[in-house]
Amino acid sequence: MVEQFARNRLMNGNQSPVESTSDRARTRRFAHAAGTFLLVLGTAGLVATALHRYDLLPRRIERWWLRAGTILICSSVACVLAGCRLLWNSGHPRTGWRPRNAGVRFHSLVLYKRSECPLCDEARELIAIYRKFLPPPVEVDVDGDPRLAEKFGTCVPVIEIDGKIRFRGQVSEVLLRRLIDRTVPNEPGGRRPLPTRR
Repeated sequence: MVEQFARNRLMNGNQSPVESTSDRARTRRFAHAAGTFLLVLGTAGLVATALHRYDLLPRRIERWWLRAGTILICSSVACVLAGCRLLWNSGHPRTGWRPRNAGVRFHSLVLYKRSECPLCDEARELIAIYRKFLPPPVEVDVDGDPRLAEKFGTCVPVIEIDGKIRFRGQVSEVLLRRLIDRTVPNEPGGRRPLPTRR
């Protein structure tokens, strides 16, 4: 209940609400479908333009094409560009949230997962969204190692950051943001600065 309240109400300093994974997946599927539709529509318009150029269009369509040809060419190009943009965005998730200090935190991130695990897929997606602030993840399939399968059992996904297990089971975006925000970024050479005493 507290998690649900935090997910619905928590906002960061940028006033960016935490979006649920199912909402994000639904938005991504819609963007993918719309992008595909626009790409196909624009490509069809460009093919019709090429057919018109070589006098391969039927006469009925050609008369109509002569009246609105320039508009249709521009619309086709716009549809192709918009479709490509939507398809790109649907495959590259991101967030508008920013921590107080920019930069990569931590030195290592290991995602222990299983094949055909929906929570593992959600964890992988969440890591991809916050990739600007995290080191490149190393994915380890626990089914391939009996020792890891015994250690983690059914509590995957498990996220280990700098040798410390931070998440077991479902990964909370609220807690991941909090962890990122409260950790000092690495220096340009990859070292984390030592904390100063006050």
